[in-house]
Parts: sequence; C-alpha cells; structure tokens
Amino acid sequence: MKKWLKICAGAFALTLGVTAGAGLTTQTANASAAYRTIQTKTYYGNVYHAVSKTKSVYMWNSTHTKKLHNLKNYPKTTWYVQKSVKLTNGKTTAVYYYVQNHNKTVSGYVWHGYLTKGFNSAYPNTKPTAQSLAQDAAFTHQIATLFPQAYESTALNTYAKNVNIHDINAYQATVGIQKDLNVKDVYILNVKGVSRPATLSKIKTQFGKDTQVWKNDKLVTYNAADHLNDFKGGYVGSYMLSSTGVYLTIILAK
Repeated sequence: MKKWLKICAGAFALTLGVTAGAGLTTQTANASAAYRTIQTKTYYGNVYHAVSKTKSVYMWNSTHTKKLHNLKNYPKTTWYVQKSVKLTNGKTTAVYYYVQNHNKTVSGYVWHGYLTKGFNSAYPNTKPTAQSLAQDAAFTHQIATLFPQAYESTALNTYAKNVNIHDINAYQATVGIQKDLNVKDVYILNVKGVSRPATLSKIKTQFGKDTQVWKNDKLVTYNAADHLNDFKGGYVGSYMLSSTGVYLTIILAK
C-alpha cells in the first residue's frame, strides 16, 4: 500500500512537469521570487537621472518579475518619479522608484540607488541669460493683469518657470498645483510666436491663435482670449523666456 502511494505521488509530480520533492521546492522558490509592495509614498514633480549612462540598469514591472527597459538605452533622459515603493519577497526588502519619461511612453520600477536627483545634464535645456531673466520676471506681473479676476500666484510663476525651462511635463505640474493650491482645474498655455518687444496686446492676440492647451493632463481646444474673465477667485502665474524671440508659459488654476 505504501509503495503504491509513493508511485502515485511520483506520477502526480511528473504530471506537473517536475520531479517529486525537488520540483515542489523549485515551485516555492519561484513564488517567493515575486515581490510585493509593503509601503508606498507619492511624489510630485521630483526629477531624477541615472547615476551611470553606460551601466546596464533594468526597469522592472511592479512585482520585479519582468525586465521592461534598460536605462543605458536612455542616456539623455530625465526621469519623473511618481512614487517610491518598498518591495519585499520575504527575504529581501528594497526601495524602488516608479518613474516615467517626459512623454510617459517609458515607465517602470528602478532601484533607488541607481538614480540621483536632478535633471539629466545631457538633456538640451534652454540656458537663459541673466539679463533676460531679470526682464521677464518683471513682465510676469503685467501678464497677470490680463486676467483681472485671478490672483497672481508666485507658486504658479515657479511652476511656469519649471515647465518653460526645465520641461516639466503637464501631468507633473498639474498634480503638484492641484495639491499645493487645492484647485480642480489647471490650464497650461505655451504661447509661441510673440516677437520682441513683447506687449500685452501681442500676447492677447496670440491667445486667439493658440487653440491647443493642456487642461489637467489632456490637450483640449481652448481659446484663452475668450476666457480672460473666467478665473474669478482663481490663480494665474507665468514665465517668459526670451532668446531669439519669446517663449511664454502661462498657468491658470481654479
């Protein structure tokens, strides 16, 4: 009887495609290889880049069972941290960052030690001159007067600067603004084609031409010239960078 039971157990194990005893141990090890999240912390607007541009560093899925990307294939990319997670498989515990690129086409989990805070130096950011910064800082106050029902916000001025110079994406800026100012809707206008000398009338005219505006995390058709008085009790902030011409970012929130 005992011999028959032993034969049946072996046959059952073979049916599973493993050997009796050793196969069951292997299955347990494979199951424990998958990680689970035990702690999460959300971030707003934090940017990082890879410590090494040449070392193979893998981006994983949430259970750390599948390699999604290799960071060495993105040597110029600035990564936007959405959250940090503490993962464990029962034996090992580590902190990973869930990151996305600017266009949100590449994302995954990277061990935090492979990333360092700040923009990637290889990213082609615009380098403003001290003179243009001084001129444009004064002009932000004048731009705010275009929206007489809104309050000028220094916080939105800073967000506009980050969108303008550092290429913070609309989603990152929106999430941070909604949290900081306790607002529902955020409009991000990137106004192009205004030549020097910039005047409020030129900017106001340009509003009527720019119909693609970021509302929260989506591009919408929006004619800002028709909505200058719609932000009563809301906020306005801007940042203008001049080089060969003028590149202006205006953010409205309510």
